[in-house]
Amino acid sequence: MQKKMQAGNHGPWTWHPLAWAVGGVLALGAGNAQAQQDWDWGGTVELEAGWAEDYAGDSESDLNLATFELALEARLNEWVSTRGVLLYEDEGPDSEVEVDEAVLSMVFPGGSGAYMDAGRQYVPFGRFDTGLVSDPLALELAETRETAAVLGWSGERVYGSVWAFAGDTRDELSNGGANAGVLLPLGGGELDLGAGYLTSLGDSDTLQEDPVMAEGSRVGAYNVYATAHLGDLTLAGEYVAADEAFESRQLAFDGQGAEPAAWGLEVGYRLEDLARPVTLSAAVQGSDEARALDLPETRYLAGVSVELMDRLGLAFEYAHDEDYDRADGGTGDSGQSAVVQLAAEF
Repeated sequence: MQKKMQAGNHGPWTWHPLAWAVGGVLALGAGNAQAQQDWDWGGTVELEAGWAEDYAGDSESDLNLATFELALEARLNEWVSTRGVLLYEDEGPDSEVEVDEAVLSMVFPGGSGAYMDAGRQYVPFGRFDTGLVSDPLALELAETRETAAVLGWSGERVYGSVWAFAGDTRDELSNGGANAGVLLPLGGGELDLGAGYLTSLGDSDTLQEDPVMAEGSRVGAYNVYATAHLGDLTLAGEYVAADEAFESRQLAFDGQGAEPAAWGLEVGYRLEDLARPVTLSAAVQGSDEARALDLPETRYLAGVSVELMDRLGLAFEYAHDEDYDRADGGTGDSGQSAVVQLAAEF
């Protein structure tokens, strides 16, 4: 339900410092930017054939249009641009095309590296780097898309941002977060280290689907990540966790309030000396106190992808999942899946 901002001395925009900053940036850009007509568009089509066996030993297979994405970016002038993304993802009978992103972006003058993004977007909490087909468990727990205002700065070696949004679990502009990172030289390559904090994990795309999340405590989350690029070798690790337990009526584990967490370690290696570039990837991921979210306790993955031609790729992935023990509300069993993806970008 869309929230209306009320005029007067007690509206949220009168006290939130980020709101004042956004207004100042817009006013500055409107008065000084030079008109410019420039735009780009593109998209992605992903077809997937998959097979999966659940913890009970039952199996199924499918062929589907996993993703269709259409993106448009328009640069209004040297400082201001907009982008919009329409997205379709196969989510069963309820699948539909939606506005995935709609953002107004502005860079600050003077080459400072400062910028502002305002609109429907994924807040910059979590890195979620992967060369595999499926999303990391950390993303499934914590990815957060909201109508938000983000103020950020990107330098040669240091970057960071702060953001604010109302969210779906509160009726006021009182949620937000911050992240910071540094790029360090490492053996002829580069190491990206960063950390972030989100005030409301209950507003993540996964958790906000439960209406009970709007009741009770608001629980924050933190994450740390590291990604190393060493020539053809890539190493990535990430950890994201709630900073305290939810109330049991919101999210339970072992009869008490859950304090969910997710982590992942991944390695990828790109083979350039073949007829077509090939990337080999392997990962181990896990979760803690996240049985109620249908996340496995441990997941092992292996994948290979090949660039068939420019903007067309073929990828294969195998995953082995291990459920939580029976004492923790799980089955104690394991499942597995395999998927082949044909992806085109245009």
